Amino acid sequence: VVLDREIDHQNIYSVLLDNEGGAFSAVEHMLRLKLTRVAAITGSNESFDSRMRLVGYKRALQQHDIPYDDEIVEIGYNQRQGGYYAMRNLLNKDRNIDGVFCSNDDMAIGAMDAIGEAGLRVPEDIAIMGFDDIPLAQYITPSLSTVKNPAYEWGVIAAQTVVNALKKEKESHSRTIPTQIVIRDSCGTFS
Repeated sequence: VVLDREIDHQNIYSVLLDNEGGAFSAVEHMLRLKLTRVAAITGSNESFDSRMRLVGYKRALQQHDIPYDDEIVEIGYNQRQGGYYAMRNLLNKDRNIDGVFCSNDDMAIGAMDAIGEAGLRVPEDIAIMGFDDIPLAQYITPSLSTVKNPAYEWGVIAAQTVVNALKKEKESHSRTIPTQIVIRDSCGTFS
């Protein structure tokens, strides 16, 4: 059993996180808040998670008839410092950005640092949405809106898949775990 990878082999089972759907829901929420210029900070291009989360970001823009703009997508390499520098680059390129979707919470926290350093406020000037719901997300100020990665449930399903495969019970070769967005202060609710 592999997590977050699809391998085409009869004896390998995949348990995937709905990275694309989670990113879509997060960006969709931001766009429903009437944000009009939502940027993205992604992980590396080699990361399956990052690629799928970028697909979800693009799909949400498309659904709202907003053209994808490569100029407001930066790579943050899945690190807080990377998110900080990516946000600085975004602010230097485009002061009209009113929201940022980050492919993980560490990059989102780094982006929030850069926004504050630029004299702007989260969420009043720029709303932020992360991904993974790390424990720190609820304790920073403002608390981070994010996409919950249900790691425990993911592990349970992976273990059940192994047991079912060993028992030779019929098992789907690929299962997808749903995500949900968690709304906190960095990207608020509808007024």
